[in-house]
Amino acid sequence: MIVDVFIGFQAELKKICDINAMKNLNRLAIALLALVCTVLYACKKDEVEKNSAKLKSITQTSSEFGTSRTDLSYNAAGQLSESKFHKDGTLEYYTTYQYSGNDLKTTKSFIKEDTGVDKLQAEGTFTYQAGRLSKVVILYNPSNPTPSTVTLTFDYVNGEIPKLTSETFPDFSTQFPEIPNPSVSDLKTGYSFDDQINPLKDLPIIMVLELAKFGDGIVTSHTFDPVRFFHAHNPTREDLGPRFPVITHSYTYNKKGLPVKVVSTSSSKPGTTQTVYEYW
Repeated sequence: MIVDVFIGFQAELKKICDINAMKNLNRLAIALLALVCTVLYACKKDEVEKNSAKLKSITQTSSEFGTSRTDLSYNAAGQLSESKFHKDGTLEYYTTYQYSGNDLKTTKSFIKEDTGVDKLQAEGTFTYQAGRLSKVVILYNPSNPTPSTVTLTFDYVNGEIPKLTSETFPDFSTQFPEIPNPSVSDLKTGYSFDDQINPLKDLPIIMVLELAKFGDGIVTSHTFDPVRFFHAHNPTREDLGPRFPVITHSYTYNKKGLPVKVVSTSSSKPGTTQTVYEYW
């Protein structure tokens, strides 16, 4: 479009300007086009830098659970290879990630033991169809005769953001009828998002989720978050209906548009949770 404007402008000036003036105009046009190309290159370069930023750590602090930090490592191909969960500075859990080509196939999550023999806590299996993630199965306490499982199935009926069917075993819906099993979500309804870059998109991280205090300890679970995996932007509000609390997120960003701090509030709990993102 810029070239067309200059060509049209030149055609009109030919009628009233001499050859020297036209030469000067050509030089000006070339100079301006070079400037535009430089700006476009800078924008493209900046966009590449934004998308190539990798998370180094995720630190969460709340009045209920204290402080935890998850450190992330990557292999030579740039794929997530290990995540380590620290509680108050002490390594408690770690997860390893195994790939076949570009596809994550399995994850293994361990609890760190003082004996030096770490215990397998959870095992994840990832399945693909037509190059897209179609199922995640997380097996809890796999050494138990009847381990618990969570199965997440993704159906791409509405484009890039799939419909999710979540199913748990054992089935607790008889004791907790307000929590259906299986449950279905489109991963869109009830969510609001910002317009900035989500650093967790396409990052298949297994997070340690702190659920509740129990005696002197904390009940935890290893989870996969499909909302943050599939969406390009960061959720600012989660309102999934009367069975769930309303959660809001307020972000602080760096110059690249990446979140560096998130302050989250829940309608069911007092206080806030602060999450800090650090990048390589």
